[in-house]
Amino acid sequence: MSNMIDNKIKKFIKKKSLEDSPNETCGFIVEENNEFKCIPTTNIAKNKQINFEISGIDFLNIKSRYNIIAIYHSHTNDFEEFSEQDKICAEAMSCDLILYFIKDDAFKVYEPFNKKNNTYIGRYFELGKYDCFSLVEDFYKKEKKIEFKYDKSFYSQTLENMNIENEVLKFYKDNGFIQISINDIKTHDILLMDTFSFNKAKHFAIYLGDNKILHQPLFGFSKIDNYCNFYKRRTSYAFRSKEND
Repeated sequence: MSNMIDNKIKKFIKKKSLEDSPNETCGFIVEENNEFKCIPTTNIAKNKQINFEISGIDFLNIKSRYNIIAIYHSHTNDFEEFSEQDKICAEAMSCDLILYFIKDDAFKVYEPFNKKNNTYIGRYFELGKYDCFSLVEDFYKKEKKIEFKYDKSFYSQTLENMNIENEVLKFYKDNGFIQISINDIKTHDILLMDTFSFNKAKHFAIYLGDNKILHQPLFGFSKIDNYCNFYKRRTSYAFRSKEND
């Protein structure tokens, strides 16, 4: 299940944060072979209880071996927002920063302004910005030069209230897509799958060919998954751009 890895990451960060408390913990979230994992590093800050610092050697070593998705760290005091030093670190490394706030058992994400966001992998879920629909929209806009046109009210609805036949099917038809057989998909077709939360077709993915899909799991990192029987059984609809027909 795609969200299991992200849950494991959260559990790892929580466990490490509590182990290192009252000092701040820190490390990297990396992607390797389409899997995400945490790599802890040593906090070399002078005052480890209110700050964290990762050595340049550790950063270069990790960067040379892995695709860095984010830097994680904890706050052990009452300060529940990113500090200016946190933001400086994220901007300097052009990397998302994930904060685990021990007191409230909560996670927050800071995205640097100068991040070179040329990848679709490792975006942390945020409804309306980094979700399954916006990932497909962003992919088609950048890679296929196709910009979706729709009334914003279409996207403001909750997934639970959306009517697939009356709204989503019409949406793709209005944007120059045709519905195709789920047994006849090819590269860059859009898939619509059943979700665990609603047991309805509410989850979008892009078929990348070679039995791979690109998608944004709920409350997890966007990733490439194997298009295995687990996903195939849940695929209800498939769409293809007329330009790709």
